[in-house]
Amino acid sequence: MTFDDGAPEPPKRGTPLWLKIAGVGCGGVLVLILVAAGLVAGNWSRLTGYYQQAKSNLNDLMTVQAALRKKYDAEVRITVKHVDGTRGSILSVILVNPPLLDRVNMDGPEGRAAALDVATTARDALAAASRYDNYEVVFRRERDSAGASVSGNWEFRFVAADLPPVKQGTS
Repeated sequence: MTFDDGAPEPPKRGTPLWLKIAGVGCGGVLVLILVAAGLVAGNWSRLTGYYQQAKSNLNDLMTVQAALRKKYDAEVRITVKHVDGTRGSILSVILVNPPLLDRVNMDGPEGRAAALDVATTARDALAAASRYDNYEVVFRRERDSAGASVSGNWEFRFVAADLPPVKQGTS
């Protein structure tokens, strides 16, 4: 078989399209990783400060939880929340099935007094710099019977100024 000298050469095979797309995609991801690494390196001290603050806040909440669990012998759930229209943060404490539900009328003044005591105990378990502007106390009765869950809640809210003065000897 002979080839004609004047015939055009067959086209050269280039890089397949999928390989070009994969190369551009990998290059883009690499650029994003380098930018992210630069941002992290540039803000490292700020990020470690946020981490330390979060760690401190979590330790404070665990201290409050332990103090309330010890005093009230109940499951304690703690949340920190921000609500529109409320100045500052709210430390929300939920006591689940505390024994005092059996002896205190939660709908009367004794219920509010018990909630005030819970909020005061929570506040006193915190360091002075870690105290909250608002406290919410929820007494929750939960029962499971015949596959159905029955619960009742009594909610009380206090501004920090409503709580009794800090006892001498607490931080």
